[in-house]
Amino acid sequence: MNGAREKINFLEYFLVMMLIFVSGNPVFCNLPVFPFFQLVFLFVALLFRRLHFHPKMWLFVISMSVVFFGQYVILGEISILGCLNRLLKVFFGTAVFAFLKEKFRYAYLDVMAVIAAISIVCFTMQVLNIPIPLKFFSFRSPRFFTSLIYNYVIEHHGKLRNAGCFWEPGAYACYLMLIPVLFMDSWQKIVRDCPVRCGLVFVALLTTFSTTGYITLIVCIALGIIANSKRKYLVALTIVPLLAFGSYKMYNTLDFLGTKVESQTDDLERETERNEFSNTRFGSLLFDLHYIRKHPVFGNGMIEKTRYADNKELWGVELGHGNGFSNFLAQMGIPIMILYFVLMYRLSPFSRYQRFSNIIILLCLMQGEQLFNYPLIISFPFVIINEAFLQERFRREKMERSRRYLYRSLRG
Repeated sequence: MNGAREKINFLEYFLVMMLIFVSGNPVFCNLPVFPFFQLVFLFVALLFRRLHFHPKMWLFVISMSVVFFGQYVILGEISILGCLNRLLKVFFGTAVFAFLKEKFRYAYLDVMAVIAAISIVCFTMQVLNIPIPLKFFSFRSPRFFTSLIYNYVIEHHGKLRNAGCFWEPGAYACYLMLIPVLFMDSWQKIVRDCPVRCGLVFVALLTTFSTTGYITLIVCIALGIIANSKRKYLVALTIVPLLAFGSYKMYNTLDFLGTKVESQTDDLERETERNEFSNTRFGSLLFDLHYIRKHPVFGNGMIEKTRYADNKELWGVELGHGNGFSNFLAQMGIPIMILYFVLMYRLSPFSRYQRFSNIIILLCLMQGEQLFNYPLIISFPFVIINEAFLQERFRREKMERSRRYLYRSLRG
């Protein structure tokens, strides 16, 4: 592992940092120059033959293109630039993974640890009301300021939370929780070998005060305990009720969890009675079910005219949709989501239990933020953890295809 880190050069760290920034830093995400940066990188990498796209990426890209064509036929209108932009995000994320190969997860840990260290210092200064230099840019609302590497987000009622360099604390928590996903096969080893980095990530996660982050952390702990036990089913039957009880106690003890959930529940009841859109996790899910049932295969597209075709009052309104999972299903349909998780399962070198665990963790993270809008998550199945494993899998698939072709030829 240390050898892998020592080989990471400045360009590779830079690419990982840019992938993270265009996947959640509000300043970088909203600069029109970055689609061009992604295109230039892809062109240069292909020109110098440093890049070989993941073979299964083409299956995903072609499938998404079929969905876009189906949306044009069924819905009558799509955003060409929006579709190309989403495909470009798949290309860019996969390109960075292919460029770094097995080094990506170590580079990601290093970069996120640096972001965590900066955010902890800046958040502490914010809590202590110490002026922070370079707070120069106001974005979206008076409660949001940024210095590019740290965003100052003031929640309602003056509550302070650590958002890191991302658009909100919940998004920061999601990207921090990708680290245990990437190191699913070596949690103990990575903590033992990189205690400072892991400690910074853990402290940063705590300071987000993110419901999604905390719940996912509890799920990770449960999965880890079950994985290291000899009698997994017995331990699961024991630990799940204990964690449920612990979560209930935490819900009642931690004000930000209990108050937030109760507030969302009250808002959901009122909005459901009035048949209105709710930007909470549960409310967004219930609202999206109508559109998922309406077009389960090809989805309802990304433009609001088709996405919210039966709710014209939502056109032109900044909704702040609260459930990334249901929103992607409503936009792109069920088959693409299934393909996403099938690819993630089949391309992972981890054990069967670890692969299912990663899917569970990602599902937890997706219940909050719109992670599919960004390159890192939408291309995540193509992360290269073990290149030799992938090469062997592709070799076997090629041999199986050749065998089937020969068998059909002989029968013919």
